[in-house]
Amino acid sequence: MDLTGQVVPFRFTERDMMGSGSVSNVFRMDRYIAVKTPILYHPDDLLSDEQAERSAVSLISIAREKAVYDALNNNPHPHILQTILHTTVPIAIFMPLMLHSLGHWMEIERPSAPSPLRLRWVKEVASAAEHLEAMGLVHGDIRPANVLLASDMHIKLADFDSCVQKGEECEAFTVPFHDAYEEVATHKSEQFAIGSFIYTLFTGHEPELHITGRELLAETLPNTEAILGGEIILKCWKKGYESVAAVAEDIYDLDLDDDGRDGDESETRSVNGSDTHSSRLRVNGHAGPEVMSAERIAELREVCRTWINVRAS
Repeated sequence: MDLTGQVVPFRFTERDMMGSGSVSNVFRMDRYIAVKTPILYHPDDLLSDEQAERSAVSLISIAREKAVYDALNNNPHPHILQTILHTTVPIAIFMPLMLHSLGHWMEIERPSAPSPLRLRWVKEVASAAEHLEAMGLVHGDIRPANVLLASDMHIKLADFDSCVQKGEECEAFTVPFHDAYEEVATHKSEQFAIGSFIYTLFTGHEPELHITGRELLAETLPNTEAILGGEIILKCWKKGYESVAAVAEDIYDLDLDDDGRDGDESETRSVNGSDTHSSRLRVNGHAGPEVMSAERIAELREVCRTWINVRAS
């Protein structure tokens, strides 16, 4: 993670960095709070066209994300990240510190991820996406890297820099969570991402899709017959649902005890991960998540402001 040439606020250093994307950096403020900032380069340096464009896109993206979080904070959901404070000078978003992204957790803990936990994460993401749809929003980039894992092992959907109103142009085309064909953000683009998210969580790896920038053909799609919720995944890829709410409704009905019985035939549907009695107890033993109260947000906001003043002195 290289900060060379960048304008880094609050005297952060590379040692404070938790992650870096195409348009933003995330730093650790303390044990409880993280700070997301745009990627900006020193104006007195001779910037390349790439650096100038990156800075411009970064500013637009974080402004969009701030606006989305403002709306979401007024209508919170237990599986959507709430932010604490938005500043304009310097530009930053202060948010609760999570363990790490679900994508990172799967990389380091994939073999030991209990099946019930994976299923719960899928249901929690579906719930978050359904909430966004009810607000007229499309996340636009649902994938494990943009889903954060809290200390209680519940998830928070985050990274709203690609989130737009339904019917607006898509901002992200991340394959295999976007088919590089849909240009308008709707329930179609969102359900495609959810299908790939389920596949990734339940198999432990991303689907290999034959992406051409044209509509996907059925014969190019991975076989999902042996995967729990395989029919849902396939229907999402084919954009067969009329809404994200309809996708979520089918996902909520998924059960690890479902043996896929259909008439006289039966087939065991799998989720890649341990599925022991003890693993189910570990998952079910966690209390359900709650949204942060206004009092808690106000308390953390004061902590942030005090920290900002100290850093500015």
